[in-house]
Amino acid sequence: MRARVLSLSRLLTAMRLVLASVLGWGMAAAFQSACAASPGALPNLVIIFTDDQGYADVGVFGARGFKTPNLDRLAAGGRIFRNFHVAQPVCSASRAGLLTGCYPNRIGIHGALGPRSKVGISSNETTLAELVKQRGYATAIFGKWHLGDAPQFLPLRHGFDEYFGLPYSNDMWPLHPDLVKLPPNDERRKRGYPDLVMFDGDKIAIPQVTHEDQNQLTTWYTQHAVKFIEKNKERPFFLYLAHNMPHVPLHVSDKFRGHTERGLYGDVIEEIDWSVGQVMDALRRSGLEEKTWVIFTSDNGPWLCYGDHAGSANLGDLHFRQRSLALLWRPRRLGLSIARRQGHLLGRRHARALRHALAWTHPSRHRVQRHADDY
Repeated sequence: MRARVLSLSRLLTAMRLVLASVLGWGMAAAFQSACAASPGALPNLVIIFTDDQGYADVGVFGARGFKTPNLDRLAAGGRIFRNFHVAQPVCSASRAGLLTGCYPNRIGIHGALGPRSKVGISSNETTLAELVKQRGYATAIFGKWHLGDAPQFLPLRHGFDEYFGLPYSNDMWPLHPDLVKLPPNDERRKRGYPDLVMFDGDKIAIPQVTHEDQNQLTTWYTQHAVKFIEKNKERPFFLYLAHNMPHVPLHVSDKFRGHTERGLYGDVIEEIDWSVGQVMDALRRSGLEEKTWVIFTSDNGPWLCYGDHAGSANLGDLHFRQRSLALLWRPRRLGLSIARRQGHLLGRRHARALRHALAWTHPSRHRVQRHADDY
């Protein structure tokens, strides 16, 4: 059964626990304090989640051959996590951990779910979107879902008001690399992977996504994100911007194609960086810069076997798929005031302690109270 609606105090405790494993207790306490101090002006939350981006694929993490000025600006004004780990180093499992706070294996999400999967996110799980909706948040996901493509698994059934994106990875289509040796019109292609579809809400907007469509994915998702911010500037919101890129096959719009020394992969990352800039500009124009927390990370590390179409780990260890880059931008005024009052080192730019994307979100009363007592 779904968890019952929480009181404000218990909801804030649950949200604090959501962020504690991602940001650390000091940051989570700051977020909770912001909610408690101004219940009529709850802070917004934006999570930008890329796909297979390498640890070293942002300027502040050592990127070479391309530039990421907007992400570097985000880092300069926020916090850099240098020991951040996702729940599992693969698409669906990582996303299940992020949105439910559960170990993916416990809720039956293993690896990367394929088209027509009979497995998906259960209605018994409470997502972060469902949690914040209890306080009147508007919620949206633009981008890759990958927690099941059957109707009962889609985002609108799991707390999101809006959805525009692909239901799974952008390589799960008849042009999948495993089928490259088959003739273009061979029926075995579609038996392996059906046509890739684009959803708008719970309806199929594009029944057969093409290469030309994929070139526009980052732009389309960004446009939807900006409109969502502008439309909901008078109420709190949770925006989950889950880019398909830089997962293979790489696609980029003409405005960034051929721009970098790194080639196509660098072009793709620069377009993602542009997207971050568009989101931050929308927040500033809407007067929300000091009311919004922005988290940027990837579902896992790079798919190195794809060579120059893959990112860079630059870690020198065996954790390149589970260890991920992560940046946090928080309202500066809030961070300083909470640091002074509570003694937390929120002003420290670099965080090297282990952080985990496993966000504990299930808001049943006894679990919330038990964790609060432990803390």
